[in-house]
Amino acid sequence: MASQTNIQAIPLVEKYRPGVFEDFIGNSTLVQEIEDWLITWNNQKKKVVLIAGPAGVGKTSVVYYLINKYNYEFVEVNASDKRNKAAVERLIGLSSTEGTVLQGARVRKLILVDEADGLFGNEDRGGGPALAKAIEKAKIPIICTANDPSAKSLKAAKRKMKVIMFKSLTEQEILTLLQKIVEKENLDIGEKILVAITKNSGGDARSAINDLEGAVFGTKDLEVIFSPRNQKHSLDAALTNIFSAKDYGEAKRALDGVDVDYRELLIYVYEHAWKQAANPIELFNIYELIAEADIYLQQCYIKQNWIFLKYFFILISSVNLVKQSPFKYTKFSFPSYWALMGRLRGKTAKMKQLAIKSTKALHCSTRVFIKDIYPYLKIIFNTDATMAAGIAVWLQYIEEDVDFLTNGTSKMTRQIMTLFEEAYIQITESRLEQAKDIEIDLMFFANMDRSKKKKSTKTVQEDVREDVQEDNRTKGTKKKASQTSLDTFLEK
Repeated sequence: MASQTNIQAIPLVEKYRPGVFEDFIGNSTLVQEIEDWLITWNNQKKKVVLIAGPAGVGKTSVVYYLINKYNYEFVEVNASDKRNKAAVERLIGLSSTEGTVLQGARVRKLILVDEADGLFGNEDRGGGPALAKAIEKAKIPIICTANDPSAKSLKAAKRKMKVIMFKSLTEQEILTLLQKIVEKENLDIGEKILVAITKNSGGDARSAINDLEGAVFGTKDLEVIFSPRNQKHSLDAALTNIFSAKDYGEAKRALDGVDVDYRELLIYVYEHAWKQAANPIELFNIYELIAEADIYLQQCYIKQNWIFLKYFFILISSVNLVKQSPFKYTKFSFPSYWALMGRLRGKTAKMKQLAIKSTKALHCSTRVFIKDIYPYLKIIFNTDATMAAGIAVWLQYIEEDVDFLTNGTSKMTRQIMTLFEEAYIQITESRLEQAKDIEIDLMFFANMDRSKKKKSTKTVQEDVREDVQEDNRTKGTKKKASQTSLDTFLEK
């Protein structure tokens, strides 16, 4: 990893705090639930929300997002404030009953009580009950955050709160966030370090971003960054228990106390199952169990029928019971699935950019290009440098596009770009010749049009002359016939 010495004016953790709904990773449905509660606050029975969950999952960021989106005046009671009864009554009680008049209109206000589970201790005695009383008098929205929703200080107030539990972010979500920051900031950092930061984060996005910044700008020793964080029950321990369970009782206890996303657990078990199987039959039995567990988990997420979750736990924790071979001690590494998905997302985005550039010349849709044309371009750009150079000129590809189509094969890319200038000259000359031919053809047709116009004018004049002569002959015949009739009448 190349060292980078420039210092960030704004810490990355603040720069990438979610500003719009799409910026939130994980717990997005809960973010929407809190937003819906705020929008309909006047009709809500519970006027206070308690957002609970581990550190670094976006609890405070949700509040900042909402006050900016809906232009609330903001009052924050944070961890640095005194938490005794008098302080809580003054800051929360008064703020919740008084509004601010600005330009003749009363501005909406919102209170954030950050780390509300910290309302305890000698100096802070009485802060919890004061919060409960302030809630009863609240005339504006109050949002509290807490790491431990079961704290004694919240016991009195929690009954009057709408409690929303945030979960730890999955390693996939943390990795996606870090990859996004690396791409936007154009940081020079290897994927292995990103994976190490992700795995070490424990689902804490704030810690992961701080570790990323420390690793890139050299403000932290990598050994310090990657030192294991304390967790009540690690995922590694849970996986060890799952793959070493000797009976149903051990299997059932394997997941006790583990705070992990269920889909993340499923992918970890799937990824490492082959290491524990001694033969194809054992591997088949393990995968069959994992597949059945996945079916039950999908029912939970798709149909929101969480009664099936207990069957998922039973099946996923019992994978070791369907094999005879002993447990193999192994390192449970970061699943390659997520790293692959990250690369695929980048590849898909690049493919769409290429499609947008190509469809104008090919006169086809993006879908047709990706499905029917792109596969053949891949073959050409990896086998025929001359043809590829011609296509690159025609479709106005740059070296980055060529490198993408050659799968980063530097040798083939160099061959194509070497022939690129020659192909450009040939195609330009060909287009000039075509332009001359078109110009000659246009002159020919223009002359033909002028001849037709002259001929057409002459023909019209002749037709008029013939019509006049015919008309005169007709009139003479009629006059002669009339005279003959008159003479015949007089004779009689």
